[in-house]
Formats: sequence, C-alpha cells, structure tokens
Amino acid sequence: MTHREWTVKFLNARAPKGISVNGEPLGGDAYHWDGATRTLTVELPRHDIDTPLTLTYH
Repeated sequence: MTHREWTVKFLNARAPKGISVNGEPLGGDAYHWDGATRTLTVELPRHDIDTPLTLTYH
C-alpha cells in the first residue's frame, strides 16, 4: 500500500469558516457540515502514506 484516503468526523463542532490541508484550502465538496447534529465530516485527499497531513479547521 502506498496511498491512503481518510474521512475525519468532528462531533459537537461549530460550523467551519474554512478547512485546509497542509496549508491548501479544501473545496466545499470535500467536507459536509450537519448543523442539526453539529457534525463536520471531512474527506481528506488521497496521499502518500509517508507524507504527513496537517488538517486545519477554522
């Protein structure tokens, strides 16, 4: 295995103003905010398993 994809869920979260991975903004299609359950779901891009990712949620 050389690549991975991750789905991250933030529970009891606030609505995002922006999300970035390694300093690059994610498009609105890469995450979903559910205001009723206050759940933010983020689909991280496919990446090399040896490359660290930093997810920033504003």
